[in-house]
Amino acid sequence: MERASLYDFLGDLVVYRNLEPCDARVPGLSALRSRLGLEPGRIPRKAEPEYAAVVVQILHAAQALRLPGRPLERLLYLGDTLMNDRGAIHNLRAHLPTLGFIGCDEADEPRRIQTDEVVMTANRWDALVDFVRWVEDQGFVLNEGTAAVIDLDKTAFGARGRNDGTIDAARVEAVRRTAEEVLGGAFDEITFRPIYDE
Repeated sequence: MERASLYDFLGDLVVYRNLEPCDARVPGLSALRSRLGLEPGRIPRKAEPEYAAVVVQILHAAQALRLPGRPLERLLYLGDTLMNDRGAIHNLRAHLPTLGFIGCDEADEPRRIQTDEVVMTANRWDALVDFVRWVEDQGFVLNEGTAAVIDLDKTAFGARGRNDGTIDAARVEAVRRTAEEVLGGAFDEITFRPIYDE
């Protein structure tokens, strides 16, 4: 089986929670904070309007690198969490036309796809094919002026409902190791796990 990495389809145009792009040519939160009038020291969260304002500025800069002279005109957003990702989609729409897809495999249930004017939700990741058709039916042009915002955890890798257990296990292990390092002999793993799960 062939393996791929995010770099294969995103290059360094990846932005983690700190809102600092991996590509140093693209300004991140630290460079944009004063221009956007954002509170010092605070990193906006995905469902907040400030997050969308930063992301759109990052996307405009990335578009200028990708295709100089071709402005960014619209966005597609792919995510896995109804509340956070729907909020992000609606906040991005304040800056650019945006349509979104929120997916999660629920193999035990009948296939279900729902749409409103902005977001398609589906309980199968293979509904991304339906999403593309829906986007085109909305008259949403897919061309060089379109950028895709792709959530990483439980979307681009470890898709929710399909193979997200690996991500969950890695997170638990990272927190467990950190707690063990900080607490040393006082760390109680039997007590830790139910607290973490809650």
